Amino acid sequence: MVAQSHDRVIKSFLDEPVPERPVDIETRACTAVGDEFYARLNSGDTGLAPAQWLRALVEETGARLQAAIASGADDWRPLAAFLRGLAGIAPEHEASPDFPDIKFPRETAAACLAAAAKSLADCGLSAAAVPAPDEEDDWVPGEGLVARDAYGSRFLLAVPFSSGEARGEGESLVCVDVDSCWLVTAVGAGAFGSAEDALTEWRDAVA
Repeated sequence: MVAQSHDRVIKSFLDEPVPERPVDIETRACTAVGDEFYARLNSGDTGLAPAQWLRALVEETGARLQAAIASGADDWRPLAAFLRGLAGIAPEHEASPDFPDIKFPRETAAACLAAAAKSLADCGLSAAAVPAPDEEDDWVPGEGLVARDAYGSRFLLAVPFSSGEARGEGESLVCVDVDSCWLVTAVGAGAFGSAEDALTEWRDAVA
């Protein structure tokens, strides 16, 4: 079941042209992973450990990328983009001193990207095609933006992040759709290239 689940997610990403902007790649990765999570949560299947499922997906994507690079297959580029997207959305986890051998998605993605970059260089290809994840210190949060619907119970929280020292360089907005009608619930989340794009999509969703 897990292998089939990973196949569906990878196929979902590869079935469409790969976006050029990193923010769009990460959004596509979020959608592919999120759709599978939603389907599994509503299927009645049990035994899903989200962090380890995502780590295994990263490992499977990395293995397919290595195989594609070695064989010269054309799909190494979209696989590299998907791995970069997974690295961008993978959450942080603190290693447990009681279970030091457990691996987590973000560190696994970083290792897979580094291995892919080396394989590309060994084949005479550009390692820049598989950029390493940005160090967290390189991402600077800006001032949060908030919008609400006409009823005052639905909110959009958008926080801009910029890579590099210059504000606006490589900027993207991490957005969360919050419903406070009864319980405060995060309805959805995503990354956008501008506040206008985020607000337009959010308004269409809550209208």
